[in-house]
Amino acid sequence: KKAEKEMYEATNGINTHKGTIFSMGILISVLAGYLKEVDEIDLKVLSKKIKNMCFPLLNELESTNNFSTYGEKAYKKYHLTGARGLALSGYDIVLLDGINKLKEFTKILDFETSCILLLFYYISILDDTNIVNRANFKTLKEIQMLCKKLYEENIKSLSKEKIKNEMSNLNDIFIKKNISAGGSADLLILTIFIHFLIYEKV
Repeated sequence: KKAEKEMYEATNGINTHKGTIFSMGILISVLAGYLKEVDEIDLKVLSKKIKNMCFPLLNELESTNNFSTYGEKAYKKYHLTGARGLALSGYDIVLLDGINKLKEFTKILDFETSCILLLFYYISILDDTNIVNRANFKTLKEIQMLCKKLYEENIKSLSKEKIKNEMSNLNDIFIKKNISAGGSADLLILTIFIHFLIYEKV
């Protein structure tokens, strides 16, 4: 709550990082307790612990009458669970899937390019409420299909130059359509955090 307040003060009331504050807050809180119990992190156990802690979140969505955030509006209109749904899942998309992909990508590509390729993947599979609320459900599905194609093509070629060019072109599309894949970006942030925590301890 303190971080969220400071964000709004810094951005003059604009929500730029609320999703990241929410997801990282949950992850770090659960990790803090877990690391008191063990020396080695088991990502399956971590995911389960997050699920257990976040169990009340769906009731919070279903009982609210004030649909003010992107996620709440998307839940009301399309029944998309957004950031709360990801927390309820224990961030398994990150902890049991994305982190393994990033690890494999970095065996061949540099870290930044690996992250771009993973972002294509996340956008292709996530019902990102940021996109829905800035545009509509149809646009979300179009962007998902585009990113699925980008991911599948680039996972074959693994060309650093091509991946970066594709990202630049995708960015131009997002600017033109005034959309942001903020939910997918939040997943990437979580993945990078876990990657450095487990595989590149500093």
